[in-house]
Amino acid sequence: MTAIPPEALVIAPHLDDAALSVSHRLRQGGVLVATIFTGVPTPDAALGAWDHLTGATSSHERQLERLAEDDAAMLIAGARSVRLDELDAQYREGRTVDVAGLGSRLEPLVDGVHEVWLPAGIGHDDHVVAREAGVFAARRAGHRNVMLYADFPHVIPYGWPTWVIGCPAQRYLNVDAWLSDEMRRRGLDVARLSPEVVRLGAEGAAFKRRLIDSYPSQLPALLLDAGHLDRDPSLLGFEVLWRLDLGG
Repeated sequence: MTAIPPEALVIAPHLDDAALSVSHRLRQGGVLVATIFTGVPTPDAALGAWDHLTGATSSHERQLERLAEDDAAMLIAGARSVRLDELDAQYREGRTVDVAGLGSRLEPLVDGVHEVWLPAGIGHDDHVVAREAGVFAARRAGHRNVMLYADFPHVIPYGWPTWVIGCPAQRYLNVDAWLSDEMRRRGLDVARLSPEVVRLGAEGAAFKRRLIDSYPSQLPALLLDAGHLDRDPSLLGFEVLWRLDLGG
């Protein structure tokens, strides 16, 4: 039997980014997740900085563990997945990624889908690379626009902006300004982008929590362990996206 083509392609930089950032779209179904930086270091590779932070003793073994975590999450989400086996920044030793070459690898996946979802690039250089490679592929495939998703939890180091949660700004803390400045630093024209806030509701938040719990090796360092989530339910209350017009 021929597989039904996906309605949407979600391009994720790392093995947890789709589940963390676009759970509402995964929940709707018809999604193919293409994760870019999934390459497994050799058994004798030096321990990556993030792996060190998360208590790993071998980057090779930790990446295999993360692949298994992602398999479990995608099973819960009911999403198909493909992996491009590029090396994560912590394993590249400063080597850059060929964005056009990566975009060419993504182009066959982008061709034929109705929706293309890309990371906005907030908070992490690998996310910017994934966005730019996705834009390259989408343009080559004739897409007129793509959806940019807010990179969770990189988007909330100071909490959600006021326009997300509908509360006044805290004194001496301007989260809205920080996010606009961060997006500009990451190469986005904020004036061209209008945000859309997705309120997950109780069922959506519960679904997202199930996905998040599939990645136990990452949660304490991301401040998404049970203690943090139980103390602040608003963390799982929202997801944010922007539609990017690709022009011509």
